[in-house]
Amino acid sequence: MCIRLLAAAALLGSVSADSPADPQTAEPPTNSEAAEEEGIREDITEERATLWEKIEGFFGSMPKYVHVSLKRGTNYGLQEHFCVDKDLWSDDTVVSCDCCMDHLIGDPLSQSALVYKSSKEEAPAFERYEDGSTRQVGMVNVWSIGGRIPAVLCDRGRLVCHCEDPVRGWAEFEPACRRGHPCQPPEEVLEGVSVGYEAPVEEEDSSSNASMLEVVGVEGVQGVQGEAPPLTSCAIGRIPLGLAFCEDFSVEQCEKTYSRTKQGIHHLCAVDPKTFRHCGATLMTEEEARKRTEEARSWAIQNSYSPELDWKVLTVNFTTHVIEDPLPPADIFEAKVLERMDAQGTLEKLNE
Repeated sequence: MCIRLLAAAALLGSVSADSPADPQTAEPPTNSEAAEEEGIREDITEERATLWEKIEGFFGSMPKYVHVSLKRGTNYGLQEHFCVDKDLWSDDTVVSCDCCMDHLIGDPLSQSALVYKSSKEEAPAFERYEDGSTRQVGMVNVWSIGGRIPAVLCDRGRLVCHCEDPVRGWAEFEPACRRGHPCQPPEEVLEGVSVGYEAPVEEEDSSSNASMLEVVGVEGVQGVQGEAPPLTSCAIGRIPLGLAFCEDFSVEQCEKTYSRTKQGIHHLCAVDPKTFRHCGATLMTEEEARKRTEEARSWAIQNSYSPELDWKVLTVNFTTHVIEDPLPPADIFEAKVLERMDAQGTLEKLNE
């Protein structure tokens, strides 16, 4: 089952005072292919929006709140440990999703700007099972990415970050292998007794000349004059994945495989050029995460300074150093993040 997780926030653990503590499950957006495939994206605007936001929405536009799960777990408390052995967790352990920025390694200023206001937060924790089903099991402590909170997924025993926070308009993308169009599975090979070369020749059936790519009577898919359109054969140039999922394979191998869902439907694996980034999460102490943030923030401050900025500086021997206490305002760094989000069409992707 394709895992295009569209993780939002439940305000990602930070419920506002004006919002109910346990909103009811809402219907998924009907125009969201991912919601239909995964069943974990949820519009909860009616439950989460404040009275003032609803009044504003009456005259204009109202912000949209999205929750990470349609199939919620019964326990929404903070998990003492998650996905990995509990001996690896302690009271000050946080999940780090720095891997969400790995693709920015050639742009250190964008990396540093992204984590400028990072801190400890609670994020939704999901469990994904061998049959492809996914559900939320609670919350887990994470070190945010500049206040942006990725979801955390235990994908069949592997701790994974889902690099998206639609409430705060942030996401990181990458090409990845995903489930594509349905395909015609190969016929099962049945053992039997060979009739040899002397088998009687029966009258030729006109249907035997039909293409192996055609499927007759596919429910819900009609061609010209009610005939079913042809489906591509799964077996042409591809190998079956067995119990694996398309996203388990690299982009280079993707177009050579096909998968079978738990409902028995066969699909070609296809490369999605712009899907939400998934990467391996790491565990660290809160102190270690804070130190890394302070180092990145200091680098960003010193390398972003220009004379027109109203920042406190100290010049010694013709060398100017920005005074970091108090910290310069985050506006210039947030603007850089927003500029990059606009350039990659983040909001358009989040609103699909």
